[in-house]
Amino acid sequence: EEVDGLGISPDGRFFAYGSFRSAKVLAVKDWKMVQTVEYGKESRGSVVNSIDFTADGDFMSLAGNAGNVMLVKTKNWSPVGNGLIPDASSIKSVRFSPDERLVAAGNGGGELTVWRAWDMSLVFQFSSMVYIEAVEWSSDGRYLIIGGRDDGQGRIQVFRTSDWQMVGNPEVLADGASIEYIDVHGDLVAV
Repeated sequence: EEVDGLGISPDGRFFAYGSFRSAKVLAVKDWKMVQTVEYGKESRGSVVNSIDFTADGDFMSLAGNAGNVMLVKTKNWSPVGNGLIPDASSIKSVRFSPDERLVAAGNGGGELTVWRAWDMSLVFQFSSMVYIEAVEWSSDGRYLIIGGRDDGQGRIQVFRTSDWQMVGNPEVLADGASIEYIDVHGDLVAV
C-alpha cells in the first residue's frame, strides 16, 4: 500500500510511518519495531497520510483516509482521543500547535478543522479551498497556515488564531500545482 506520512518525535525516541490500516513505530536507538498502531476502518479507507508528535514525544497524532485524527499516548500506545470529520475525504495533514493545546488538520475536501488536544472538542472549522494538502502553525502559534489548491492555483491561507480570521490568502503557484508541504522556521515560511 501507499505510504504518505511519517514522523520523528522531536525527542529522538520514535520514528513512525504510515502503513496499511496502521502506523508502524520504530525505536530510533536500534530501529526495532516498538508498536503497530491500528488506524481506520475497512469501510472508510485505511491509509495514514500524516503523523505528528508532541515535543516530548509523549503523544502522537495520526490522520488519513478514514477521516479522523487519532491521538495516541506513546507510554502505552493507547488511543486517548479521536476527532472525526463527518463525510470528510482523506485527511492529508495533521499538526500539534507549538503549545500542544490544539491539533489542526486539513482534508482533501478543502476543510480546515481545529480541536483541543486534551479532549478533541471542536474549536474551529472552515471550508476554504477546493483541496487542502498541508497545515502548519507559525513558530509562535499566533497563525495557522494551510496550503493546497483553489481555482486551479496553488494557494496558502493564513488564519490568526486569536479570533480565527483569515488574514492572508496569496496566490503562490499559478500553474495548477498544489501546495503539498509547508515548513516554518522563525518568521520564514517555505512551501
